[in-house]
Amino acid sequence: MPKDGKGLLPVDAMAAELAAQKSGRGRSKIYKEISDEHRAELVSADIRRKADALAEQKGRVELSDINQVKARAQEYLSACAESGTFPSILGLSALGFGCSRQWVNDYLRANPNSESAQYIEKLKDAFADILVNASLGRSADSTMGIFVLKNCAGFRDRYELEPVTTAQPLGDSVDRAALEQRIRGSVIVDDE
Repeated sequence: MPKDGKGLLPVDAMAAELAAQKSGRGRSKIYKEISDEHRAELVSADIRRKADALAEQKGRVELSDINQVKARAQEYLSACAESGTFPSILGLSALGFGCSRQWVNDYLRANPNSESAQYIEKLKDAFADILVNASLGRSADSTMGIFVLKNCAGFRDRYELEPVTTAQPLGDSVDRAALEQRIRGSVIVDDE
């Protein structure tokens, strides 16, 4: 794969890689019908493409340089748009920045107020928004969308607990005589 002056994949090479990954994925109704042999071929081809891309990519974006970060992020987004692939922090890290997602996350934790960190956080939110909109519009599998959002974008299920009310159902102060009168009036006794 061709590289730019910094040893990073150019837009067209990223787009070709993303398109190749996309075309290799099975669809849910077809997936059940394909043989184990065919699945193994797809997985093997995907592994070979990723291994080749990683072996050829020598450079790495300096995350402290906001101009490099913005330029590579825009190139990655262009490659995603050209290939029709959903952008992710996983792809941006590996294909766009030439590093691991963990390396990016370590940088974000160490430099939370830097301009680059704030821009990358906005990118992550934009990627999540793209996936949410695609899932809502049924352009993406909603189950996979939920999984990716929970595991890669920090989304989580939220449980809401309502406080127990302390109000007494019979009122704040119970008058025993009034209570007995209410019971006598509402209970039917069969005296045979």
